[in-house]
Amino acid sequence: MSLDYLARIERLQQKLIEKHYSAMLVSNGYNVQYLTGFVGVDAREREAFLIVRPDSAELIMPQMYHSEAGKLSYLNYHVLQPNQSFLNLIQSLLKQESNVVFEADDLQFYLYQHLQQALPGVKLEPSTNLIKQMRAIKDAQELELIGRAASLTDQTLAEAVKLVSQQKMSEKQLAFKLHEIMLSLGADKPAFPPLVAVGPHTANPHHLPTDQLIEPGQPILIDIGAVYQGYAADLTRMLVKGKPDAYFVTIYDTVHQSLMAAMQAVQPGMLASDLYQLSLEQLGKYADKFLHSLGHGVGLQIHELPSLSARYQQPLHANQVITLEPGIYLPDKFGVRLENLGMVTKQGWQDLTTTSLELIKI
Repeated sequence: MSLDYLARIERLQQKLIEKHYSAMLVSNGYNVQYLTGFVGVDAREREAFLIVRPDSAELIMPQMYHSEAGKLSYLNYHVLQPNQSFLNLIQSLLKQESNVVFEADDLQFYLYQHLQQALPGVKLEPSTNLIKQMRAIKDAQELELIGRAASLTDQTLAEAVKLVSQQKMSEKQLAFKLHEIMLSLGADKPAFPPLVAVGPHTANPHHLPTDQLIEPGQPILIDIGAVYQGYAADLTRMLVKGKPDAYFVTIYDTVHQSLMAAMQAVQPGMLASDLYQLSLEQLGKYADKFLHSLGHGVGLQIHELPSLSARYQQPLHANQVITLEPGIYLPDKFGVRLENLGMVTKQGWQDLTTTSLELIKI
């Protein structure tokens, strides 16, 4: 699928004009990917920098990507020569600018210090969310890719349920199988290492899989997400092999009710913090056992804006893709988390997850 990178650059250029910036230095690999399509080995590896001006855009990359650079016809590019460094080339390209905005939550401090000393006539201005806020609103192509990732994630869980019903395995073994199934179905990779927790381990929201065997009657938490053509998905479900404990079912129903209430309440303009509070109140006497935010944005990264937390007092917008994932965690007993991925529309919540919210009994 062809994404409109030029349109994204033009939107950023308009923001630079509105804020009276002469240029922006983009160092975050995912933001470079969003604006240009360039990835390299991994967006986290900081293999390229992008300089955007109101009337131009220039990508800086290592010599090993020269052939890939030729495909980027919608922007200028510079290929580092063996005797060049990112520092020196960026410095030379920015020396004529009056004020340059940089990504304060990403640019390495040593690079900032170097530029500050090397460019005494250039005002360096910090920004944190200029591009991230753009990324939070998905276009039609992005929504289609995230939908494909969500479908692959649903399919992966369905195949894993079959395996658990047929074989005795450990948390680690199931996590490995989830990874393997996901790739076999056509995913690029997992968005994060599959999380599998059994029994009391489910009370740890981000438990790392161990050699603990899956035993009858124990709750199983599976949290997975596929990546398709760069875009991620996220899904959490609870399983029980055999008959579930009555107290566990009560907690499960409470979390289920909280999730349903949040899904029904989603509307553009609603504060993310208010949605979190609504979900929290649905947990009743277990509200203090809810240990994390209600959810997060999803896109090129598994965690993007918006954050659905008490601190994020910003409105939701149409075409944001978010997770809703309330949970109750009872130390030394068990935890329950249910997570759906969906889109904010003008009419409200639209599910991208298709897996049933009913407790999966094996």
